[in-house]
Amino acid sequence: MATSRDPIVQQVHDQVDNYESTVLGLLGFWRALTWRNKQVVAHHVSLGRKMSPQSTAVGESADPLTPDEVLQIAEAIGFVVEAKRSMPSDQQHWRKYLSQIQRYDQPLAGWWTATETITSHNVVLLLWTTYTREFQALIEAAQQQGTTKLTDRVSIVEFSHLQEAQEAMRFRLEWGSISDEGISRPLRSGISVPLEILVAHPDSRTKFYDAPPPTEYLMVILWQEVFNSHLPELEFDSDTQAWPLEVSVPSLAEELQRLHGSTGDDPRERRFPRQSWVHTALEAFCKIGLAQHIEDDRYLVLFKPTLRTTSQRDLISRFSSHRSAKPLDETSLQEQLPLFSTETPRRSS
Repeated sequence: MATSRDPIVQQVHDQVDNYESTVLGLLGFWRALTWRNKQVVAHHVSLGRKMSPQSTAVGESADPLTPDEVLQIAEAIGFVVEAKRSMPSDQQHWRKYLSQIQRYDQPLAGWWTATETITSHNVVLLLWTTYTREFQALIEAAQQQGTTKLTDRVSIVEFSHLQEAQEAMRFRLEWGSISDEGISRPLRSGISVPLEILVAHPDSRTKFYDAPPPTEYLMVILWQEVFNSHLPELEFDSDTQAWPLEVSVPSLAEELQRLHGSTGDDPRERRFPRQSWVHTALEAFCKIGLAQHIEDDRYLVLFKPTLRTTSQRDLISRFSSHRSAKPLDETSLQEQLPLFSTETPRRSS
């Protein structure tokens, strides 16, 4: 069994950590901006809301813009947020993020008002603390060269995870400005949002945003929460040494959307996790011998409840190390199942 020291497994852990940190960053940022004097101010928020450029000519259609987060406080203060927990090592690739910010820096429709518009909005690039200074230098160099023009409502807010006596997500305005001084002033000093507040908040159920997660992350949530919830209705099968569960891609996607994502009830809201993400996860289960493809979008999951007590990190290690192995033939497929737990019932001879 490979461990987290395996470079492939470690890479998966890093990807999962980045994804979870991004979700916490997006949740924490709107909590930081809407929690004042121990009260939550009136607001609307959406992850992956579809916004429309107002400059589109009559009769033309424009592809919607889908920032990671759209936040509206009261009726007039708007934020369009793009979050980056990790960045490519080659800074040439950073320019696409700058272009993305430029597209958000224009009048947009899609706000929670009668006309779906507001006078103006703030554009925030939410960056992990490692990258803020270098991205600031990239913006300023592009402005000096005349290749980039931004309004005075574009800013960089750094976020980080503080692991002190009280774990917290911390946010600080590092560059640019925000229109509302009541938000800008404390954000320049830095705002910490304790993780216990994020966990206790009703929206803490959110585990996805509108970007594909690492497949192993989705596999773990499916295994530990969704599949395990069906255990009382399942029967043990001695041939597969598992509790078979028939599932379909659409039904799993809908359940995940309801539990930890977005159901897309508003026409401007995105639905996630998407069916394509679920399909990828189920195919991965097939590769490691924990599922079988029936037909079309239907699969038979070979569930093993003994894995539910395994930590998320250990389960991610198990899934990723098995996924990186060679495809299994029929004989080795059955031999691999016990590798997931020594407590798994053995097939009778």
